Amino acid sequence: MPSAPMKSHIRWTVPLTDEQWEALPGSRQGFTAKLADGSVPVTFSVILLFPAVITTPAEQDVELQLLAPDNLPDVAQRLSAGSRLRIYRGPRPVADCDVAASSRPAEHGEAV
Repeated sequence: MPSAPMKSHIRWTVPLTDEQWEALPGSRQGFTAKLADGSVPVTFSVILLFPAVITTPAEQDVELQLLAPDNLPDVAQRLSAGSRLRIYRGPRPVADCDVAASSRPAEHGEAV
């Protein structure tokens, strides 16, 4: 089961084809990712949920979900506001993603 959605911002580092651009609005797409800081040196699967209306092809606000967070406790623990991911399509990096809001519940006394 995927994690709760996290508000994120994605910037494509490679141009999208017309077909890829047309497929984005309102879609859920699977990608692989790595933490950009290398703190957990594993590749993991994520789902990006794109908004129904997209106005710029270079970057979008999206919701990100980690697939199988129970199997990736180190990654799940590190995914929080301020985390940066490198997004891959196959072996090729295609985007950078900044997590804007964590899905983890705040600890008692911790600001949200």
